[in-house]
This record gives sequence, C-alpha cells and structure tokens, in this order.
Amino acid sequence: MPKSNLVFLHGWGTTWESLYPIIHSLESSFNVYHPNLPYPKDKVLTLNDYATFVLDFIKKEKIKNPILIGHSLGGAISTKIAVDQPHTISKIILLSAASVRHALPSHIKFFQRFSKLLRPLRQPILKLLKLDASDYIVLKTDIEKQTFRNLIHADQSTSLSKITTPTLILWGDNDAATPLADGQKIHSLIKSSQFKSFPNTGHFFYLDHPQQVSQLITDFIL
Repeated sequence: MPKSNLVFLHGWGTTWESLYPIIHSLESSFNVYHPNLPYPKDKVLTLNDYATFVLDFIKKEKIKNPILIGHSLGGAISTKIAVDQPHTISKIILLSAASVRHALPSHIKFFQRFSKLLRPLRQPILKLLKLDASDYIVLKTDIEKQTFRNLIHADQSTSLSKITTPTLILWGDNDAATPLADGQKIHSLIKSSQFKSFPNTGHFFYLDHPQQVSQLITDFIL
C-alpha cells in the first residue's frame, strides 16, 4: 500500500523547522513535504497568495492526494484550500489554525486613530496594553505590516461550513494567539471534523506532546 503524502505548513514568522518534532515522528511512515512559506520581502501578500503558493508547490512536486497539516497561518491556508480547491487535497489537519479572526478591541482602535499624536508614547502604551511583544510590533517594513494586516483580517468564519474534506483539529487549551474558543468554533462549523485539545499548553502545544500528536495524526490518516 503506498504511503500517504503529508504537506506540512508552518505558521507566520517561523519555518518548517518549527514543526520538526512531529515531522521527525511521521517521516518514516509517510511521504513528508515541508515547504517554507514565502515571507513578504518584495511585495505585499494575501491569504490567497499563500494558498496559491501551496497549490503550485503540490503541482510542481506532483503530490497525489496530499494531506495538509497546517499550524496557525498554515492552518488558515489549509482551510482556504479546502473551501476553494477541495478536489486537490484528501484531508486537512489543523494545529491551532488561524482561520477565525476577530475585530480589533476598542482600545486598540483608539490607539490606531491617534497613533501619530501618541507616537512618542508608543512603547509605554504598547507595554501597558501588553502588545509590545506582539507579532505586529516586531515587524519593520510597510510590506511586512500590510501583509500581516491582510492575514489578520482574513476571517473565514462564513466559509468554513462549506468544507467537506475530512478534518482533524488539534489545539492547546491555553493558546493566547488563537484561543481555544476559535478551535471549538472551527469544529462546530466543519461538520466532518474531529477535535481534541491539550490541557496546560499554548500555541505550540505539539512541542509539548509530539508523540501524542503524531499518534493522533497517524490514527486519523490510516
């Protein structure tokens, strides 16, 4: 029996190496692919651009019936493809997928409205709002920032119910980047999905439980 083809998609600001513990656990049983997603250096990117990159990669590598395993942004790309191009994949596995997005809290909107006037107080205010270490704050170029804004506004809540691809959803109970409620919402919207969360873990929960996560993935695929 031929091995299933797994395509790992990492999250924003990382590389495929961030998924290495589970890749290493699975590569003896499956054909494993792990492209590095493009980073916005020369042009602004959208979620559609990332999905196109993955679809082009699958076509170029001639990967048959791929199973997408996406963490965070990689998960958002996976659900985007499952909605728009379901015939190109066989299953998706979502690890703290950033497929559900939320409107900015009112206090952040206030800060944005008066950002020029408040620029001298930028760092103290960000620290007060606990945003000084956020993904957005560490970005340096306008291209990076616009890409990040594009991604955090790419809410798929209204389209997830269209997904019929078999889906496994894994999450960390204490995830601050993509809250557990987001995972539960995705599970409720994707009728063909299975869901499991891990207590006392965060956004990179699979690093705490690589063997258990790998086994769940294996059981779902086989």
